[in-house]
Amino acid sequence: LTSAIPAATAKQTATILQKCQMDSNTWLEAKFSLSINPSSANYIEAFFHCDSLRQNGWVIRMGDADDDIQLILRKNGQSQTILKGAKGYFNRSKSNITLRIIKQPEQIILLYKDSAWDQFQCLGAGIDTMWNKQSFHGWSITQSGSSAAGKHKVEQWYIGPPRPDKNPPQLLKIDWLQPQIAKLYFSEPIQIPERNQLICNFNAADTLLEITSRTITVKFPVIRCNEINIVHCQNFLDTANNVAPHLLDSSLAECPTPIYANQIIFTEIMVDPTPSLGHLPDAQYLEIYNTTDTAKWLQTLTLSDPQSYCILPKYLLPAKSFLILHNDPDTGFNFLKNKAIRMANLPHFNIDGDELLLKYFNDTIHQLNYNDKWYHPQYSGGGYSLEKTNLQCGCINNFNWHSNHDDGGTPGTKNSLPLNWPSPRGTISKIEPPQSRIVNHQWQTNQILEILSNSSPEIDNSSHSKSGPLPQLTLISADGDSIRSKFINTTKNGWVFQIETKEPIEASAKIINAKDCAHRFLMDTQFLVFKSPVEPEVGDIQFNEVMFNANDGSVDFLELINPNNKAIELNGLELLIETDQLSVQRILLCNESKILYPNQVICFSTNPYALAKTYNPERNPFHQICTVFPNLPATGATLKLTKSNSTQFIDIMQYNDNMHNDLINETKGISLEKNHPKAPSSSQQFWISAAATVGYATPAESNSQLVNLNTSKTNKKCFSLLDNIVGLQSYLNSENSNQLQLAFNMPQPGYIITASIYNMQGSLMGVPIFQVMIGKEGILPIPILTANGTLSEGNYIIHIDAFHRDADICTQNLRWIYLNR
Repeated sequence: LTSAIPAATAKQTATILQKCQMDSNTWLEAKFSLSINPSSANYIEAFFHCDSLRQNGWVIRMGDADDDIQLILRKNGQSQTILKGAKGYFNRSKSNITLRIIKQPEQIILLYKDSAWDQFQCLGAGIDTMWNKQSFHGWSITQSGSSAAGKHKVEQWYIGPPRPDKNPPQLLKIDWLQPQIAKLYFSEPIQIPERNQLICNFNAADTLLEITSRTITVKFPVIRCNEINIVHCQNFLDTANNVAPHLLDSSLAECPTPIYANQIIFTEIMVDPTPSLGHLPDAQYLEIYNTTDTAKWLQTLTLSDPQSYCILPKYLLPAKSFLILHNDPDTGFNFLKNKAIRMANLPHFNIDGDELLLKYFNDTIHQLNYNDKWYHPQYSGGGYSLEKTNLQCGCINNFNWHSNHDDGGTPGTKNSLPLNWPSPRGTISKIEPPQSRIVNHQWQTNQILEILSNSSPEIDNSSHSKSGPLPQLTLISADGDSIRSKFINTTKNGWVFQIETKEPIEASAKIINAKDCAHRFLMDTQFLVFKSPVEPEVGDIQFNEVMFNANDGSVDFLELINPNNKAIELNGLELLIETDQLSVQRILLCNESKILYPNQVICFSTNPYALAKTYNPERNPFHQICTVFPNLPATGATLKLTKSNSTQFIDIMQYNDNMHNDLINETKGISLEKNHPKAPSSSQQFWISAAATVGYATPAESNSQLVNLNTSKTNKKCFSLLDNIVGLQSYLNSENSNQLQLAFNMPQPGYIITASIYNMQGSLMGVPIFQVMIGKEGILPIPILTANGTLSEGNYIIHIDAFHRDADICTQNLRWIYLNR
């Protein structure tokens, strides 16, 4: 029943009465729920043993100014408060109360109980002198003021003798306080059960503890983390011995979910949603993906860009599932249902590029360095999202993103396949990101060496990583000594090792077991370590390729090479451009620390990403941006390399359009490249047009048409034995007698050698050594290992093959005499 009293400032009353026969000795019970706050001038009155005009009888008032319960005796219309208590009890929006009146010939006793209580409380007793024939009962609502209008509601009203409890207990809900521990709520007080009466996942409870008469806390031995768990309660009893044979309920058992690098990754972003295409709303959005096989809670993650910061909402992202984050106040993402969450403070993507960081506390989980050059040239006008190409690779890689070309985007679903990027070489698009390789190394201190790659390394953390053996670094100094190293940790760009040396050294190096963030082993893991880079002198850096008349939509570029055996520091390198008609242009090519190692190339341009994407993404590490790189004169110019504040020119070349092959009619989009890296750049005879088979250009790659400047092989003997006689006794007992000392003096460092021992009949003796990189000079130990551990006296041949990718192959035989003495 709800009152229909209109809003008014005057006090108004609505009443309901019912005639009910009773004698002088009756127990009556009134149980009702109030969805009101009967405070101040608003109150509820219950009538017992009254006449029809309510002039005589008992009145129980709930509410009024003190929010209390009053027992009022009314005679001839005059009211007298007999009992008053429970002050402030009704000052709340909802009340569930049971009144019990014990009516006897000469007294009336009032008991009351809240629905959350187990026992009644006694307000008190009053002397009853009422006439027994009065038999009306009911209730009334009294209100004053517009704020109370229409808010009075009685949901349940019962008058009669107290009802015996015949209802069994009910399981209301389950809260998982922590993994394995649950709190169970019941509808009424229960008797303490045995632990085997509670079952979860076919396992009885370990322990249980009573918190209140209606709640118990239970520990189960096995639960399913972050999944729905069902709890069974068998043969539970309430305090009236009512039995519930089987109760059950289910709820989600929350467990912490630590998140490590690349487990939650960015997979799609909508930066420029206008004009909207297909079913997509005109709004930015960000898609993330759970790469693991377990669900992950997201409320421990933070999302930030350089301007803003936000915490992700509490959301359990299932395994191998997507989630869309957006800030669209409209209903445009309703079609995704529970796969989309609106975040009012979501970072706004800048059209000209942005950096997004996803962090688990202070650890970076994933990073996105947005670049508007990722868009396919045909789908860059707005309305198309950018999607991750390979979801299994969490690497921060510019070549693992492509623009959608179907419906504008695929939020919450599988990403589209990429279109081929337009290239003069034809189809070069890759589903896999470019293979990671070592591109740099540097001494952090005298003993700490950092190996850098072109992508993030695999995170090494023994608590969660399954990457296998730790990375190992093998070093052989220029003197031929093996130097021990110890893996320390990974960084954002590479691996850090501690070297057992007092100062930086020059050495041949090899790294194994090093993986990138796509769990792939590195390529080209043999390299040279230099003490420190040097400033370039004349001839240390040479021009290797130039594009001076690029195709429309592409850019000019300049490629340099280090043809020497030392590391060159490029910071401060400048380019001078001289023409007949214009004044000399002076361009700063490199304004940061950049090392060019022996035989490495580097390509300068204003758009390295587009060049690598067009020709060869694998060579992206050897592209360098130069924002001030000009459009080179298409007819011809003189190019000079120099350093800041230097009067010497490191290298000089002249180019013009006539240097291209005579058979080429249209030279636009064709580069000039040198046919040998050590050829003088100033001689035009060594400059030729890039071949058609490579798309007429090879930026940051080996040139397409190379020639060998050497006319004959050297007869120089590069290897010699320091110990040519080994005694049997020392061979068996001496610490170093199981190896020979091989001295070497090579034309240049970087040779990879293989050494084997043969007898005079040509049979292989022992185990050869394979592919050891050596420096220019030094001593290399050759182990003497045989199947049975013994050698007979006689002559042996040590056969050595030395290979270098940029030099002649060196093959040599050395005679070794073994004497048993």
